[in-house]
Amino acid sequence: MKLGVLLLNLGGPEKLEDVEGFLYNLFADPDIIRLPGPLSLLQRPIAFLIAKSRAKKSSEGYRSIGGGSPIMKYTREQAALMTEELEKRGFASAKCYIAMRYWQPYTETALAQMKADGVNAVVVLPLYPQFSISTSGSSLRLLKTLFSNDERFGKDVPHTVVPAWYRRPGYLRTMARLIVNELMQFTPEQMSRAGGQSGLHVLFSAHGVPKSYIAAGDPYERQMKECVALISEEVRSLLRGLHSETVDEQLATAEESFVQEARSRISKEQAQRLAGALAADATEPQPVEFHLSFQSRVGPIEWLKPYTDDKLVELGKQRGVKSLVVVPVSFVSEHIETLEEIDMEYRELAEENGIHHWRRAPALNTDPGFVADLAAMVQEAVERPIVTVSDAASAGVAAVEAPSVADQLHAKVCTPVKRFMGLN
Repeated sequence: MKLGVLLLNLGGPEKLEDVEGFLYNLFADPDIIRLPGPLSLLQRPIAFLIAKSRAKKSSEGYRSIGGGSPIMKYTREQAALMTEELEKRGFASAKCYIAMRYWQPYTETALAQMKADGVNAVVVLPLYPQFSISTSGSSLRLLKTLFSNDERFGKDVPHTVVPAWYRRPGYLRTMARLIVNELMQFTPEQMSRAGGQSGLHVLFSAHGVPKSYIAAGDPYERQMKECVALISEEVRSLLRGLHSETVDEQLATAEESFVQEARSRISKEQAQRLAGALAADATEPQPVEFHLSFQSRVGPIEWLKPYTDDKLVELGKQRGVKSLVVVPVSFVSEHIETLEEIDMEYRELAEENGIHHWRRAPALNTDPGFVADLAAMVQEAVERPIVTVSDAASAGVAAVEAPSVADQLHAKVCTPVKRFMGLN
């Protein structure tokens, strides 16, 4: 078997001269801007006008982060490291291919390269932890169209799609470690709740979507809220471990190592405050409070709330929060929404509203735990029943829920991958 792993992502302009073309591709997608009925015929002209009008401002943003988006750089590195990890797992001939939705390398380019390389089995892996119509959904629908028009990939080459993966323990633990690393940077004074101080707060900032998408059945908001709750619990578990004299039996081996190493980097008082061990009684607030907000809205329509800019004002001005960690929860790589929107625009807004101790957790990027989990997803996808692009693109929620709903779908319409690929 010559396995190709197709990594789906958004893409971004690597040079300033690419910005307008990228914006046009983005807004020409009906999954990004939905025009009703006959107005859909105006999709491309409207996309052209929006791209023209936004190009200058967007270019200024990309210039401020070095002249282009780093998303392709990080995705290349993720692909290379995944290939190495897959080889360790017994997939000696596996290779990762990058399929960006709105800029090069386009999905069509990736399929052509896989065909040239003689790939005869494909695992499709969206680099979006949660499913949305406008992210994984858009890429999968494009892939469905391309497969239907391609004799080889449409019929001869078996494939399977990795479902939404925000519940995976490896992903949750990696996110929690990144957050705890930032929380440990605060001094005991900055952590304190004594004298009416606000203590530590974590704000998960997710990419927003229009409310109309949720009304149409997009599971993104529900999945995001569940994801944040799961990560928050992992963070609490690690924080308890920092203070405990014995290792929590529920911690995985990697977390045991992290806790042991982290203890050597902070004082006893810091560990006590992070774990809530200095609270006078059980009625005191948690040592760390968690919040969720949504960023990157475009246009006059209503998007998911609370908006990140509004949430920062609320936390700083109304609640008196001074110490904050911001977490880009729907982004697996650094790009303009993290480096410019969060690090520059939102940080300035936070400081204007009294949040003076600001930290930002990095995106997952090439974190070894994250890369290992991506490879594990591929391995498990090969060993589990198939979810086809057609299933994932047309079945909507049913095809992307993992594991229970997807397993029901598998039982009805799918064939075990290994048998289908002739591996048994």
